[in-house]
Amino acid sequence: TVVGWGRDEFFNEYVPEPREVKMPVVSQEDCLRSDERFLALTSTRTFCAGTRNGTGACTGDSGGGFVVKQNGRWTLRGIVSSALQDSRTKSCDLNNYMVFSDVGSFNRWIQNVLVR
Repeated sequence: TVVGWGRDEFFNEYVPEPREVKMPVVSQEDCLRSDERFLALTSTRTFCAGTRNGTGACTGDSGGGFVVKQNGRWTLRGIVSSALQDSRTKSCDLNNYMVFSDVGSFNRWIQNVLVR
């Protein structure tokens, strides 16, 4: 689940309330197979998610959290990072996957910063 104030489905830049979208995580292989441009956007510290159905995080959502509910607790799984651009709208391509920074891959660094 991603929550944010990014552009809506009509590409309005201002939304009065945060919106929520559920985005399933997909394998790195599926992400790369879907569009070769993801090769430049992904790494071992990222993951892809989305439904490719016109919904997803968009401009203005960057830096927001990708959260999952496990055993009744919300956990930060990722950070909204990047998306491919739709050549027609010049905005995020909501018919493609999105790339998220994988918070778990930064866990050691986060723990070191927290104990300082």
